[in-house]
Amino acid sequence: ASPMEYFVAIVCMLCSSLTWAWVIANIVSILSTMGESKTEHLRTLDCVNEITRGMMYKETSLARRLREYFTKLQNVRDDRFVGALIDKLSPSLRVEVVNAVHGQWLAQVRWMAVIPKDCDFMLELTRRLESRLHTPNEMIPFQMQLSIIRQGLCIHGGRLLSKGSVFGEDILLDNVALRRQWATLALTFLHVLVLTKRAFEVVLKEHPEVQGHIRKAHVLYVVMRGIQKKAERLKQQQKYGEAPGKWTKTLAHVAESIAPAADDVGILSPRSQHS
Repeated sequence: ASPMEYFVAIVCMLCSSLTWAWVIANIVSILSTMGESKTEHLRTLDCVNEITRGMMYKETSLARRLREYFTKLQNVRDDRFVGALIDKLSPSLRVEVVNAVHGQWLAQVRWMAVIPKDCDFMLELTRRLESRLHTPNEMIPFQMQLSIIRQGLCIHGGRLLSKGSVFGEDILLDNVALRRQWATLALTFLHVLVLTKRAFEVVLKEHPEVQGHIRKAHVLYVVMRGIQKKAERLKQQQKYGEAPGKWTKTLAHVAESIAPAADDVGILSPRSQHS
């Protein structure tokens, strides 16, 4: 063979090796990015194992709880990926996906029923939801926020709530005294989506087209909750033998006249209508 043939053969072998290396590098890159969430989770568990390696025998329960917590935290990370995915969709498809993902709890918040589901206000509201994870037997104090249970069980206001339940619907109220200031006890790992009062006000300020609906619901909510508070005070007076006075009949008449209007707007929950 001539020197030229050797040269051509060497160049072909070099090009082939570079092409093969490029193919292998792309395959490895695709495989590494396919399980990004799982890889991050495994890396976190490795850090937990490193921290708990030197613990004494009596502290092994803490290590187990830490691993279980970060395993449950995987669901919280999945919610973030879903939110990023929704942002990449077209406007019409985004509405359909949001209603499919959040439609169950949106239907439970009665004052949201008067707002069109395809408006930008609803989309922006769901984007402001924050994922939080609470441990079993954790007491969650009262906060100005709307909470949606994604996974787990809890006790709120003497009721057992499970997946899909909503509490804190009276986020519209500015007066804390009119809100039901109930703490929440997590019975299991509790994964909740939270809409804070501040985030709600920011979104509402950016969408004046729905402010009229929200304002009407707010006024009716204040009136009905105020009547309930006054009625509870009168019941306490009757319980301890005090004269209820003439306000009892007046409040009953006002509550009876306002109830149909509040029901039309979707303010009263089924439970409050029977109380």
